[in-house]
Amino acid sequence: MKKRLAALAAAMCAALLLFGIPVGGARAETIMGALPAEAVTEKADGEKNRQALVEGYIEKTLYAGTKITATRSVQLAGNNLTGTNKKLYLALSDQIAQVAAGTLTSTVFTFPAEDVYDQLTYTKEELGVETLVAGNSFTDEAIEAVSNVLKSFDLGEILHALMADCPYELYWYNKAQGGGCQIEYPGFGTNGYTVTLVGDVTIKMSVAQEYASEAGPYQTDPTVGQTVNTAAQNAQDIADQYKDLDDFARLTAYKNAICELASYNYAAAYNANTPYGNPWQLIWVFDGDPETTVVCEGYAKAFQYLNELSKRGLAVISPSGTMDGGNHMWNVVTMSDGRNYLVDVTNCDTGMVGYPDKLFLVGCISGTAEEGYVIPVGSTRIVYAYGEDAYSEDQRALAGWRYLDGKPPAPTFVTAVGTVYEHQEAAFTYWNTGYEYDGFLAQITYQPADGETETAQEAAELDQDGTWRFVPGDFGSGAFSIRFAGVRDEVASDWSASVACTALDFSAYTPSAYTFSSAVGFPGYQVAVRLEDETETVVLPDGETVVCQNGTALLPLEETGEITFALAIQWREKVSAFGEAVTVTVEALPTGDVLQIPEGTRVIEREAFRNTGAQTAILPDSVEQVGAYAFADNAALRLVELKQPSLDETAFDNCPNAVLCTDDAAWGFQLGMPFLIQ
Repeated sequence: MKKRLAALAAAMCAALLLFGIPVGGARAETIMGALPAEAVTEKADGEKNRQALVEGYIEKTLYAGTKITATRSVQLAGNNLTGTNKKLYLALSDQIAQVAAGTLTSTVFTFPAEDVYDQLTYTKEELGVETLVAGNSFTDEAIEAVSNVLKSFDLGEILHALMADCPYELYWYNKAQGGGCQIEYPGFGTNGYTVTLVGDVTIKMSVAQEYASEAGPYQTDPTVGQTVNTAAQNAQDIADQYKDLDDFARLTAYKNAICELASYNYAAAYNANTPYGNPWQLIWVFDGDPETTVVCEGYAKAFQYLNELSKRGLAVISPSGTMDGGNHMWNVVTMSDGRNYLVDVTNCDTGMVGYPDKLFLVGCISGTAEEGYVIPVGSTRIVYAYGEDAYSEDQRALAGWRYLDGKPPAPTFVTAVGTVYEHQEAAFTYWNTGYEYDGFLAQITYQPADGETETAQEAAELDQDGTWRFVPGDFGSGAFSIRFAGVRDEVASDWSASVACTALDFSAYTPSAYTFSSAVGFPGYQVAVRLEDETETVVLPDGETVVCQNGTALLPLEETGEITFALAIQWREKVSAFGEAVTVTVEALPTGDVLQIPEGTRVIEREAFRNTGAQTAILPDSVEQVGAYAFADNAALRLVELKQPSLDETAFDNCPNAVLCTDDAAWGFQLGMPFLIQ
């Protein structure tokens, strides 16, 4: 009898022989039965690439508890399940997660019937049948009724929910042709009065070839899961170790830890086709395996990841673009001062250009987010240019100084002249190192010969040549010490080194050389004098003052004879010393022949009045042009009255005694000939 029941059970099992256990009852022997195993497959439209699923699992594992990402389900399909479906869903979810993490390698999941079904024993009334057995076998209606009980859950619906809620934990699952899922139901036995479910629910999930071990189709290689979870735990340990440090010390510790763990992949760096977006870069930093290497993406994302694990509130992004024209990824950190600073952990590693911290929390000396930022590293300048990414201009904008400094660097100013008079300008030139300031401040410390020290501060507006011009006259004579600060983003730098300047009393100043328009003049005319000093008034020895216009003073000639002029200049209420005297000989007006050019004449032709012998030549206002040698070779010519015609440079050639009279001093000086003003 026992042999016949065993043969019956074997015939009813399709994939796996289910065993039955006797159930006590009034009959002497128990009849056992089993249902055949079933295969269930889930064919999702647009099945995701396995690599994408692994990447999703990495993201979900790393960022569990730190932020909601696209790799985490917002609504779980399993929440819609009820009863036995919900029980089996929860049990499978736990087992699948263990397989993904590498803590469980078998994908044959066995659950005792009592953990799956709400009820194990049924009467024939509960099953809705009149008879359980006929002879020594289950009746067909009893088998159908028990089958309905055993299949009270829908594995297809459960599998669909699992793939919706745990797609990344199922990266190892082979749902392609030849794979799928297989279910084996518990056995069942009867004593003639009741039917009892006996044994386990077994679900076998096929493993994709690339994640399978050599042990069989239902055994995974745990390496992937173990590596991912080891890296996540190592990163969390680092974050926990430094969580109580202040922001700067904590970020420094993160930078040092990453440089200690990571090794640079030079081979990949020189491959222009190496794309960003590989989540393994982050794993390879923290996996503890010295054989795995990373490029800049690994360094940058590891730094951002540790900061996110710390939950300290600092915003860290990982933009990509170019560094001096080569593809690169780095970090930008918004510190507690609200400003952004660049961190390039890659280039802070041993042997790199920024080792150990020259590119850690640094600002730029110039540039924009669109054109790229210029970062100083010693005497080197590095340009970081952003690529096409989703970060805003505010997120990418960099402070104009290192975070440690908290302000711009102090500028450098120099001056070549250490001593000036009160009225003169002292020029201070900014030594441009390439750093762009929004403006400058000057702090002036004044020590008069007698009196207390004064301090003043003012904006230092630079000329186009980068020079700040300072006139000590607002203070007076004495010693000056001037230092400068640069302003950027409304923050001032420390003061620069002081530059010394001495201002002498103006009354001791001797005017610079002045030029007279002529050493010979005539009564009723004015001699023009031009000083190199800018002044509004000149003072004559007798105290008479003459107003200057455009740097020129007009001194009247009233009597014949020699007149000596010594000039001083006036500045505010002070008068300088007198300069060197100049003598002008005033002669009587010429009375000889007069050459009168007719009114309306516009052009005097070449050599028109050469060697005429006239003492006076009068050119009307209508004359616009005087040709070559027009009045040349006329030794008798003394006085020429004209306005501003266009003169050929030879027009008065070899006229040694001629003095031109014009009404424009500037034009006369430009002419380069002796002249007077009417």
